Amino acid sequence: MTRECAEIDPNYKQIIVYSIFRFGDLVFRYKRSSRSGETRLHSFCSIGIGGHVKRQDVPLEVKSILEIFDLARVREAQEEFDFTWTGKPVLLGVLNDESNSVGKVHLGIVYEYWLASAIVRPREYRTPIDCGFVSIPELMPHSLEYETWSQIIIKDHLSSRD
Repeated sequence: MTRECAEIDPNYKQIIVYSIFRFGDLVFRYKRSSRSGETRLHSFCSIGIGGHVKRQDVPLEVKSILEIFDLARVREAQEEFDFTWTGKPVLLGVLNDESNSVGKVHLGIVYEYWLASAIVRPREYRTPIDCGFVSIPELMPHSLEYETWSQIIIKDHLSSRD
């Protein structure tokens, strides 16, 4: 199935690797520009970096589905931002949100990176228009400014750690 068809057919879910960047008690956030790829998410804030699992992420000899997700996670994060992490990112789980047109056709595989420094630079000119680290309490009162996946992670994962 082409991506164009999959974007509008809720009978199929596209897999998205979705990574959260953490540095100490801070969370990386950015606002999507109107030049970002997914028009339905323009002008929303996000704490998730990532994108679609692609054919290039599937090696000839696949050991596991997690290997595919790992390859996609690294590729997507490094395409969008320049950063340095410590240790292996933690797989937080699967995110399924049927509340809107984006969620109906996407399934998130959510990871949490712990960064070695608070230096994160955009690599893609089209992705963020405002980015940086903020504390969890700073995220909470503004959660409705975020795409729904970020709202869910703020409420169900991050707020329990504050």
